[in-house]
Amino acid sequence: MSRAVKSSPRLALPVALALAACGAPPAPPGSPVPPPPPAPVASAVPSAEGSAPAPDRDPRVTALASAVLETCKPDEDGSEVSSCPAVKAWDDEEEAFADGKADATLLAMLGGADMRARKLSLRSHPISRSFWSNRAHALALGALTKSEKDETMATILGAMMAEADWAALGLGDTLKDVARHAHPRARYALGTRLLENHVNATTSEVVRLLADDADRHVADPTVEELWRADGDAPVCDLMTRLMTGGDYRQSTAILSASRSTKCPGMAGRVVAELGARIAEPGKVDRENNRGWDYVRATRHLCLHQPVARVKKKGLELLRKLMAPAIADARTRVNAMRYYVECEPAGARAVIAPFTSDKSVGRDAKEVLVELKAKAAAGR
Repeated sequence: MSRAVKSSPRLALPVALALAACGAPPAPPGSPVPPPPPAPVASAVPSAEGSAPAPDRDPRVTALASAVLETCKPDEDGSEVSSCPAVKAWDDEEEAFADGKADATLLAMLGGADMRARKLSLRSHPISRSFWSNRAHALALGALTKSEKDETMATILGAMMAEADWAALGLGDTLKDVARHAHPRARYALGTRLLENHVNATTSEVVRLLADDADRHVADPTVEELWRADGDAPVCDLMTRLMTGGDYRQSTAILSASRSTKCPGMAGRVVAELGARIAEPGKVDRENNRGWDYVRATRHLCLHQPVARVKKKGLELLRKLMAPAIADARTRVNAMRYYVECEPAGARAVIAPFTSDKSVGRDAKEVLVELKAKAAAGR
């Protein structure tokens, strides 16, 4: 049975910012090449087995898009200029895009050959999430995502894939196929967004595939988001395996698992793993973000775990992460700041001895000044 998960604004895909980075590189000096004419707006969506033929394009949306492509000149990075009247008309139009009426046309533009039209399809009027509850639409999205070569578009399409409930549609194999074979950026977006939206047997299997992806830039971010399926037995087991695996994902798995309150015994395992890792202070460094992951994990233990003894262990571990034996000074300073957040009443006595420390003394003094200011303000 699938359970929906509330989306987090922290991970909302910044489409406008992503698109701003995807302009084409300039041609070599001395060999200017004029841009090709725009492809027709009514481009076909990649075919997918079981998908219905693309419907007729909405004439109003098609006219608005054609006006942009024919009368407006994009800026240097390929973005449309808002001051162009046709772009403004596209942005300001409401009726043609209301209630998902233009979604099929937008998908056709997104699946076309003209990159400007593809970008335009994502501007101001996103395809509604309910559009992906149609099996044919979802299949078309899966085919498009799997074949995508552009890095920015792959990221956006991967995030779109995460919105559909593939298990409810009976299309789990389509989702798994994308997780195995799509562009790395699509896999990255899928891994970091999937559990925001749905937790079920299909998504659990897919995040396992992505957490074991050969590309660490896919696997590690996926691992950091596993906590979103807190209480799901396969994901609990996956976090446990990765916490003790010893590879680059270990510290990320500890961080993710530290946010778990529903996986049985997970808090105790996190405390044990953190204790073992911190017992080798020379390895608490910036490699693989180990120090940063450990200090954030201890913060989760002391702030968000409901069991008092776990909170107490979190404070103990933060004190150990402040110690001079820790190799990374930034880890030590972050541990001080998080200790203040977790235990403001007792923080001064713990941090004051470090004000004369050669590596972190200045930072320790700043932390104490901030603590005093907060106390004066009643915070």
